[in-house]
Amino acid sequence: TDSIMINTNTTDLQEVKEVGKMVKSEINKLYKYLFIEQDGVYKSMLLLKKKKYAALSIKETPLNIPGNEKKVAITTEKEVKGLDLVRRDWAPLSTMLGHKILDLILSGKRS
Repeated sequence: TDSIMINTNTTDLQEVKEVGKMVKSEINKLYKYLFIEQDGVYKSMLLLKKKKYAALSIKETPLNIPGNEKKVAITTEKEVKGLDLVRRDWAPLSTMLGHKILDLILSGKRS
């Protein structure tokens, strides 16, 4: 499977989801033998090369508040694919340092 990533240039989650729905709808309408799905929404992403990336995935969890079923908690979760630091043969110190550096990069903060 292949992926496409779209930079929406917005931090408004509802707007991001709407852009994703629109792109999905247009591509699925336009191409008869191609079907895409929205796999995730990411706050920030570090793309290194094909199938090698780290990202902060946005997760929405419904809150169980009586009378307010639409309320959700929004959290982020670090996703790391294909990077060497996820290998088990690395020294624990190297792995820890690699994750700390990734956290700093994905945070978007200048430190």
